[in-house]
Amino acid sequence: MTPLLELIDLEKNFKVKASSFRRSRETLTAVNRVNLEIRSGECLGLVGESGCGKTTLARLIVRLEKPSKGRIIFDGQDLSNLNHKDEMIFRRRVQMIFQDPYSSLNPRKTVGSIIGESWRIHSLGNSGERREKVMELMEEVGLRPEFYSRYPHEFSGGQRQRVGIARALSLNPDLIVADEPVSALDVSIQAQVINLLKDLQSKFNLTYLFIAHNLSLVRHVADCIAVMYLGQLVELVPKELFGKVHHHPYTLALLASIPIAKPGAKKKAKPLLGDVPSPINPPSGCTFHPRCPEQVEVCHTIPPELREVSLNHCISCHRR
Repeated sequence: MTPLLELIDLEKNFKVKASSFRRSRETLTAVNRVNLEIRSGECLGLVGESGCGKTTLARLIVRLEKPSKGRIIFDGQDLSNLNHKDEMIFRRRVQMIFQDPYSSLNPRKTVGSIIGESWRIHSLGNSGERREKVMELMEEVGLRPEFYSRYPHEFSGGQRQRVGIARALSLNPDLIVADEPVSALDVSIQAQVINLLKDLQSKFNLTYLFIAHNLSLVRHVADCIAVMYLGQLVELVPKELFGKVHHHPYTLALLASIPIAKPGAKKKAKPLLGDVPSPINPPSGCTFHPRCPEQVEVCHTIPPELREVSLNHCISCHRR
């Protein structure tokens, strides 16, 4: 089956300005040679610590950033050199749900205008038709149609995120990139939004890239889980194998960070110590080796390749 989205050796570098502590401009590698596939109708979960490049990868996919190297293939089409017409078609087929449900909404516009703006930009329907479709979408995501003329500040965080979801759905996209869509919400609201996203995926045959910190949440939502560290993918594992196979040491550390509901129960692995190294000056060899409890000499000098260790299970580690 041909993937809907394919990333080939994708890389994104940023030039860091010189300062009083830095004499020359240096390069920050936010995404480093990422190869990834997402199939139609699938939900791929992407996890990792803050600063590991998850959001940058999401912005590359939706073309809010341009890659420094590598290729993005969407539905068989290389996105490297799109003309204006193809760019507009792509924008209709790929949408994004942002992390902050308040700052991602224009406070000067009503909810109806925010959700219907994409139809106006793409010249779809007249004002009456757009209003009717917006109200239908509001009902679809659990908002009352009479809220059409209200402003974002009049809604709770969960309601604002529903507005963001409705906006992402407005053009009937094939792929939705959800960048930590529930991390800014109360725990009691997170489950409601997650269940809404799952229902919408089933109803509209959506494909998701779901980015999150919470591994328990990702296991509930995703069909396949990708683990990212310092701009690189270190593991790809199907949900049905997650927790049942020999994982990458970093994945084990992420699992160890999940609180255990049973009092007195001991964790199998210890949480990680230290911070993520600087992407401006990453460690040699395996970038995880300074924090890895299983490191050996080869880890210091030779970068491991992401390779398949069992069916559909890939790991980037010398010890696996």
